Amino acid sequence: MAAAVRSAAELIVTYNRRHFPAASLEPWQVEVQGPSRFLRGLYDLEPGLFVHKLHEQAAAVGMSLEDLLDRLSRNVPGLVRYFCEEQGLEALAE
Repeated sequence: MAAAVRSAAELIVTYNRRHFPAASLEPWQVEVQGPSRFLRGLYDLEPGLFVHKLHEQAAAVGMSLEDLLDRLSRNVPGLVRYFCEEQGLEALAE
């Protein structure tokens, strides 16, 4: 929280929301989001760029997009489900 306040951040992305209760965030006008919600927001802002970056990331580590999404589904399953539904990748959306 101190780092967010010091850097004038508007958002903290974390899996551990319980350490950031609303009462402690409100005075500083800082929002907390989980990783899936944050990444979904990025997708919604610019879907084409998001898809492009996923393809770049997959290529950089020598994976197919499907394999990358499978790995991502371990940590950000909500994002992967949403992305697959939006992109019509039904086999991965399940």
